[in-house]
Amino acid sequence: KEFFGLRDNQFNVNPDPRFLFLNRHTQEALACLTYGIQSRKGFMLCQDMPPLSGDQVYQVWFTSNGDAHSAGTFGTDDGTCQLAMDLSFLSARPEGLGITVEKAGGSDRPSDAWVLYADFTGEHPAGP
Repeated sequence: KEFFGLRDNQFNVNPDPRFLFLNRHTQEALACLTYGIQSRKGFMLCQDMPPLSGDQVYQVWFTSNGDAHSAGTFGTDDGTCQLAMDLSFLSARPEGLGITVEKAGGSDRPSDAWVLYADFTGEHPAGP
């Protein structure tokens, strides 16, 4: 703080809105967060996703009791994604969230191995 001549500590346990820098990506993230809270919907942000061929999409799945429920599809030109999701179908906390590569238009069931999987239980499933 003294070395840089700062009056206040920018790095605290609780975020300080005075030090919020809104670039294009953080503005988009804040807009998604605001939308999700106001509409009681969820959203997902990702980066560094590998490019897909024109006839493929990424599909997001919530898993519970060995079953997978689609939360939407997305493509990416620059490796990033922002996906708003209607989560009204969830009746309880899901066991995890997975992403697969599917044919354009999506699928009724995951048809390939997880590209990414976030395990909410502590045990990673073998795949869809």
